[in-house]
Amino acid sequence: MRKTAFLAACLLVLAVGFALAGDKAGKGNEMTAAVKAAKLQEKLGLTDAQRAQVQTVFEEFHPRFEAVYARAQRGADVSAEKKKLQEERDARLKAIFTAEQWAKYEEMRAESHKKK
Repeated sequence: MRKTAFLAACLLVLAVGFALAGDKAGKGNEMTAAVKAAKLQEKLGLTDAQRAQVQTVFEEFHPRFEAVYARAQRGADVSAEKKKLQEERDARLKAIFTAEQWAKYEEMRAESHKKK
């Protein structure tokens, strides 16, 4: 009886662990466009209008990046396409930011790449 209860408890713990791990599967590091824009507003001092424009850019580019990443998952070499998308997105963001904001954004990205 004790073995059965112990085994049942172990299975329950494993099942809960897998269930919790499954909630995060496929989500990775993904943030919504609204969250990204809000973080940039806080860090770069964006106006509300700038934040709205940045959010729109992220919303427009998200499905395009997702399509590229999906092709990469299937083994396609998408590095050139990804780089082109990043450059397009960055050009749009640069047009929204002031020179100071853009410099700080570039600095933040460089720091982020160092951590990886």
